Amino acid sequence: LISPRLVHTERNAGGQVRMSLSPVPREMQALATILTGAALVAAQSLVLVIASSVIFSGSIAAPVSTFIALLLVGILFIMIGNGVSYFFETEEAALLATLTLGTGFLVLSGIIIPIEFMPLVLQKIVILNPVLFAASVIRQTVVFGTSIVKAAGILSLLAGVLLATLFAWAGLIFSHDWSIEALLKRVQRK
Repeated sequence: LISPRLVHTERNAGGQVRMSLSPVPREMQALATILTGAALVAAQSLVLVIASSVIFSGSIAAPVSTFIALLLVGILFIMIGNGVSYFFETEEAALLATLTLGTGFLVLSGIIIPIEFMPLVLQKIVILNPVLFAASVIRQTVVFGTSIVKAAGILSLLAGVLLATLFAWAGLIFSHDWSIEALLKRVQRK
């Protein structure tokens, strides 16, 4: 939920006019938003891993691997949230959309409803759910103590989803103005 806040704070800031007139490309501005979110996720992940290690006296088997996995998962969801946020003009609509998407991801991840009980068509779609990858990677590093090298298979899938999200996000956001209002104006013209 931090993504809509970052995107719309930057969009509604008084310095937005200066940023649009500056020689900094739009892609770099969007990358800065992603990196800001990633820094917040890194700080949260570090606190989580340190607190878990201290409170539960070393219950996290591979703390460095867990931190890296949490960071990658966090960046993925920051990028998805940013991509969704660029579609909406208001922060409230973007928050509602990201919350709805996140809830859908969670329900269809196998965490709440087991995948085996879902219809066959839905089972094939659920395999692409990023929450499923995230839960699997974090479970392997936290519970089983799997190192990042041993979890390379699932991490490569997660990295593939991350790259696919990045390319889809960049293609949609930077090729046109894809806000809902701009889409409605295009439809009204035709």
